[in-house]
Amino acid sequence: MPKARTLTEADLYQPIARHLEGLGYTVRGEVMDCDITATRGDELVVIEMKRTFSTALLVQATKRQRITDSVYVAVLRPKQRRQWNGFRHLLRRLELGLIFVSFGRRRKPRVEVIFHPVPHQRQKRKAAKRAVLTEMEGRSGDFNCGGRTRHRS
Repeated sequence: MPKARTLTEADLYQPIARHLEGLGYTVRGEVMDCDITATRGDELVVIEMKRTFSTALLVQATKRQRITDSVYVAVLRPKQRRQWNGFRHLLRRLELGLIFVSFGRRRKPRVEVIFHPVPHQRQKRKAAKRAVLTEMEGRSGDFNCGGRTRHRS
């Protein structure tokens, strides 16, 4: 782990590359603007890295889906996993995989593949739809301002 400085996006490269090489991939950095490319036989994996989750990361990753279906985003492991529930849902909907990288004080960097990119199967909730329609039918007018909860106009 780099000492006495803030970790950068580039610091994520070596741990991820070593992890992939351990799985039998040939790994290269910055190929055609892809942060990491890895091949094993005919399989191509692309990984986009950032220190933290951002819309810029999502834009990069979704552009890489034009090249291959196996696209991951890699970020530093967040301290609070609770905030990641919404991000995980979004990544699954976008059919992107998720990788966390963590740096311990005395241990070597750790790479965790949280989930792989798979086709998303959206499941509609009939009960929730019915509840929305029932509430709408029960109202006599539009008395609430959209975007505000628990406030009457």
